[in-house]
Amino acid sequence: METKSRYEVINELEAKKRELINERDGFQDKILKNENEVILLQKSKEDGIARAGRSLIDLKRKEERSLKDTERLVEDLQRKKEDIMIEIKSEEDKINRSAEDSINQHDRSIELRTKELNQLKNTIEERKATINEQIKSIDDNLERFGNITKETKKIKE
Repeated sequence: METKSRYEVINELEAKKRELINERDGFQDKILKNENEVILLQKSKEDGIARAGRSLIDLKRKEERSLKDTERLVEDLQRKKEDIMIEIKSEEDKINRSAEDSINQHDRSIELRTKELNQLKNTIEERKATINEQIKSIDDNLERFGNITKETKKIKE
């Protein structure tokens, strides 16, 4: 079994400490990335709502044009008006269902991503605590190793 010099031991401990510090410092980037994903989902939800609103406005304009045309015509056109009103109602219901489904889907996605973000934050906090304990342990080992080396030198003298 090969023994390591104190410089090798110190070098390994300091390398491990740097690695743990780098990992700890990278956690904020992970949080920011997840927060940005939640923001993008919220913007996507708002865009879906805006598209549905524009579709409803366009549908209302179509309805107005159809009503003007229908007023100029007689019984045949009255039946056509009723058909168009049914179609419009069907489309309006379809758009409303689509908008509601989109909103619900985005709400679920936002809720899921928010939960995942909270879990990530908790995991990161736990990992930070563990890393801090490991760093303290390494510092204690470095200090103890330094004391042993000093005692060994005193004994040799």
